[in-house]
Amino acid sequence: MVERRTPRSKADDVQIERQMQRGLKGNPSRSIKISGRPRTQGDVDIEGLLRQIAEQNARIETHRQKSRDRTRRHRN
Repeated sequence: MVERRTPRSKADDVQIERQMQRGLKGNPSRSIKISGRPRTQGDVDIEGLLRQIAEQNARIETHRQKSRDRTRRHRN
């Protein structure tokens, strides 16, 4: 048996097991997705990702501006 650095109880083992199960069930790449692209192994195209983020932000900003104009029109 391999010697453990920190002593763990059975409860700890069960908890760790549960967390691992939950990790498999959940979507691990959800936090690292940018506009629906899953995380890639190897070289990450940082410029491309930044461009994508910039495009998304621009889209969001134009949409915000449109809705602001719309509300302004209705108020007057």
